[in-house]
Amino acid sequence: MLYEIDEQPGVPVEVAREVSRCVAALERGLEKLRGGLPLCTRLLCEMHEVLLTSRRPGQDTG
Repeated sequence: MLYEIDEQPGVPVEVAREVSRCVAALERGLEKLRGGLPLCTRLLCEMHEVLLTSRRPGQDTG
């Protein structure tokens, strides 16, 4: 989070991006849960999609 605010030197950019993707996926999941979607495979897949959509084409998905 400090990187996003001040672009702290020494923080690898890809690490900051990965954290941002994780936060976005978590926020999506919480939003869906609050909207009434139960904890299910569909919810997990939607969260996983958020993680993957931010990656560059051709990037290893792990």
